[in-house]
Amino acid sequence: MTRTIVIGDVHGCYFELTALLDEIGVRQDDRLVFVGDLITKGPANREVLEFVRESKNCQSVLGNHEYLLLQHYRGRPVELEPEHLQAISELGKDFGYYMGWVSEWPLYIDLGDYLVVHAGIRPGRPLE
Repeated sequence: MTRTIVIGDVHGCYFELTALLDEIGVRQDDRLVFVGDLITKGPANREVLEFVRESKNCQSVLGNHEYLLLQHYRGRPVELEPEHLQAISELGKDFGYYMGWVSEWPLYIDLGDYLVVHAGIRPGRPLE
């Protein structure tokens, strides 16, 4: 039986993520849904992004940290903190490649009985 496992804010902590997945006993047919903020703060942003990108059973909604870096990439004036600059530096020449991929992430994922979002749902306003 396929399970859906929802994981919040990894923040570049790849080794902790893999330890969590081992502890859960993730199987090949499990679906992993991430609640955004896969990057910044931790030391292994590239590894986290590559894990999600290469795994057929993973998807993520856009978190505020990805959104901020995406705005920076698009040339919009944003206030970057040291952890954002560190992530940009870590991704190096591939920063644009990753931002292109991140720009395709949805703001929400509908799991039927559940809706996965990072933040920002306001009562009385259409979800879109």
